[in-house]
Amino acid sequence: MRENLDEQGFEQVPQLSSSRIIDVNERMTIVNDNPSGVKRAVLIGINYVGQQGELSGCHNDVKNISSYLQQVQGFRPQNITHCETFKSEMRAAV
Repeated sequence: MRENLDEQGFEQVPQLSSSRIIDVNERMTIVNDNPSGVKRAVLIGINYVGQQGELSGCHNDVKNISSYLQQVQGFRPQNITHCETFKSEMRAAV
């Protein structure tokens, strides 16, 4: 997957985490080979602003994965929901 993303000009490559063992040399699929119906995605980016484990690239990851899903996997933009937290939302939640 990293090679494919790099060849297509993506600057960031998502990190892989899983509860199961994954052979990263096998082909990765996001959708079935013969999908039926509407392809939908929910992408969540939480930077945990102001917390000890604060992250900085989660919002960029959401944007990059969204672009990948549209350009490579054929998802329509209106079928991708982005859920991102921003500093103003974190203040309101406290």
